[in-house]
Amino acid sequence: MVLFAQYRDAKFPVAYRVYKGKSTPTPTTLAREMLRPIPDFIRSRFRIRVWADSGFEASVFLAVVRRL
Repeated sequence: MVLFAQYRDAKFPVAYRVYKGKSTPTPTTLAREMLRPIPDFIRSRFRIRVWADSGFEASVFLAVVRRL
């Protein structure tokens, strides 16, 4: 998972998480953990877009993203 910031043509990675397989946090959980710490001033000033394939945890992932 990689969280990118983009401003016009400039795009750069901000955070990343690595899925380590069975018995570890799922990719959806890792993505939620990356989105949560985005500061409120960034959320209010910029448009946040999430492009993701949430797989089997779609409803949980979408609920968290909408709440954020």
